[in-house]
Amino acid sequence: MPAPRPEPTRGLTYRQVGWTATGWWPPGWYAVRERHVVGHGPAAFAALAQAIGRWGILEGAGLTVDADEDVARPGVRVRSTVGMRTLLPPGARLGRAPGALDRLLRAGPTAPCRVVWVAGTADGVPVAPLDGRIPVATAGFAYGTLPGHPERGEEAFLAHRYEDGEVAFEVRAFSTPATRFLALGAPVSRRLQRLITDRYADAARAAVTRRQDTRPRPAHPGGG
Repeated sequence: MPAPRPEPTRGLTYRQVGWTATGWWPPGWYAVRERHVVGHGPAAFAALAQAIGRWGILEGAGLTVDADEDVARPGVRVRSTVGMRTLLPPGARLGRAPGALDRLLRAGPTAPCRVVWVAGTADGVPVAPLDGRIPVATAGFAYGTLPGHPERGEEAFLAHRYEDGEVAFEVRAFSTPATRFLALGAPVSRRLQRLITDRYADAARAAVTRRQDTRPRPAHPGGG
């Protein structure tokens, strides 16, 4: 029998747990609120929801992910590492890099987090819309920072499907430096956050595109 997962709030380094679901942000903290249309229809929504829930958005952004489980569930611990691989331009190819080089490119500061809520399941939390549009379906999760993370705060990754079929990827986050010393590097940290947030959106588009590219093509009417 697998060991029970710890409580989602255990060990978190901030008090405003779950605020990303409500759309409230701590005053004075750095906030991210972005929504990107990435596809259309149930298949696109399913592809995006799966990529979010199985860490594909994080990995697609160039982060190295080490999670306790393959699927995002409350209480699951996630460690993401930002390395040189994260900073490479999208689509950069290194060929068959030797193992030592690959490890070097992946090495970097690791940010430990714990999943604090999920949406789109039977016991998932309700997610307040931020733009006035109410989706007909939402899936995703949020995780919060643990000791050792350079920031304190919470980040959410969401897939929305609307009545007209539009599918959108949304990122919500609030954060502040974990220590006064780390606050000195806040300008650099914010630029890195901006880069990674852009990569999240690219990864969301890629997840939907891959799903569309792998769908079986209908047979040619002429049979030839």
